[in-house]
Amino acid sequence: MSGLDAGGDIVLCMPQRMLLKTGNGSNTLNLVWLAQIKTEQVLRDITVIIVSAEHDSKSVVKGIKQGAEDYLTKLVNAGLLVKKVKEYLG
Repeated sequence: MSGLDAGGDIVLCMPQRMLLKTGNGSNTLNLVWLAQIKTEQVLRDITVIIVSAEHDSKSVVKGIKQGAEDYLTKLVNAGLLVKKVKEYLG
C-alpha cells in the first residue's frame, strides 16, 4: 500500500488549492501520505488539513512538522472545520 493509498477519504476542495485527509488510517500512514504529497512538485503547494482520531500533542506536532498546514482532531466541530477551510481558501 502506498502512502497515497493510506486509507480513509481524501476530499479535494477546489483542486490545486485544498486537500482534507480523513479516515481510519494510522497516523503513521497519514504521515507517509503527507510526505509523498509534499515531495511531489505538482502537489507540494496544495494546502493540507489532516483530520485524525490521533489527538495527542505528539501526533499533532508530527503532522505539522511533516508539512500539514493544520491538524484537527475528531470529532471535529463542523463550524470550526468550515472556518478553517475558509481561512485557507482566502
